[in-house]
Amino acid sequence: MSKIKSPNAKPTKTSAKKTKADMAAHGVKVEKDKSKKKLYIGGAVTLFVLVFGFWVMQPSKASINFGICKTYIELNVPYPHTLRFMDLRDRKLFVRMTYSYIDAYGQTIFFPITCKFDRDENGSKFLDSVDVNRDKSHPLEDEDRIAEFNKSFGIGLFQKYEPILLRPPRMPKNIINYRK
Repeated sequence: MSKIKSPNAKPTKTSAKKTKADMAAHGVKVEKDKSKKKLYIGGAVTLFVLVFGFWVMQPSKASINFGICKTYIELNVPYPHTLRFMDLRDRKLFVRMTYSYIDAYGQTIFFPITCKFDRDENGSKFLDSVDVNRDKSHPLEDEDRIAEFNKSFGIGLFQKYEPILLRPPRMPKNIINYRK
């Protein structure tokens, strides 16, 4: 028995889907697959955002002048483990900052300090003078102490010891934040 097709019968579909190659063979314009292109662009943007975010999150570093001044203070202040540095202004030949430490009575003492640098005939830097508190004399301002510290450069103090050069935080504007 054979099937009889009526003129009003709907044609049956022989293939459910046509492939892109079949459609292209019949002259139909086929759009290229854009999902790979979008994937590459998305990956590149994500990589850029991650690298930029990593770069922004890196702590800023100060110059070696800050490290020299910081080391001088650490070597000459009692209880150096309680030292805190803040409010750094780092220029080419001077460093101005504020440091605090806790003394033997448990009081936190703040001192503004300016370390001035100079160059010798060979072009190497050395600590020229230190000004603490600007108006009163301080033991850190002693020229003999500074000269002894400068001698340590000759034996290569900073070739073996590398100071931590992370930029200290700014001084808080509100006095309540000093307690932290």
